[in-house]
Amino acid sequence: MRQAQKTIVFIQGKEQPNGHPCHAGRYRVLQSFRTMQTRKDTGQMTIRHTTPADYGRIQEIYAYAREQMRQAGNPSQWGHNRPSGETLLQDIQNGQSHVLEEKGQICGVFTFIIGEDPTYRIIEQGQWLNAAPYGTIHRIAANGAGKGIFRECLAYCLAQIPNIRIDTHRDNAAMRHLLEKHGFRKCGVIYVEDGSPRIAYQKCLCFYSHLL
Repeated sequence: MRQAQKTIVFIQGKEQPNGHPCHAGRYRVLQSFRTMQTRKDTGQMTIRHTTPADYGRIQEIYAYAREQMRQAGNPSQWGHNRPSGETLLQDIQNGQSHVLEEKGQICGVFTFIIGEDPTYRIIEQGQWLNAAPYGTIHRIAANGAGKGIFRECLAYCLAQIPNIRIDTHRDNAAMRHLLEKHGFRKCGVIYVEDGSPRIAYQKCLCFYSHLL
């Protein structure tokens, strides 16, 4: 069985001016890029593309996530039926939906899209860290049992492109905490397709921004 490959990248530098994507005083960035692949052994979380056969299970996870949001005081972000079944099926068809598995069981789901997100073209009350190509994490949800879902999702996405954008509802305190914990910077406010506002965040690895 192939083992997951790991590459460690160390970056050191000096204080950057305010507004720079890597502003942090003296910093040392350690980012592990993992080759995610489906494995048959247990005890390790893996990521793979979602298949149509997973549709029922991810619907259950999204239903659980909506209820958790409601209980946490965030009833409007996903309401009673978002993301829609049509959106989920389109994500699967486009190869953009992914599931996280632990011990052979799906414990999380997210969508990752590399390329311009139309809702990010206009940002208010701030600005993006850079205008470089980026990937966007959307529709991330977990079943409540798996640990480190967002950490694994982020590692996978950064391995594809080390410049990530994401947005969340102002009432989603749990997600806002996770984003700040994992080094995302709040950039401003964007508006999603239905016109409602979302807080926009971005994370760009230092070595990537220096190559632009």
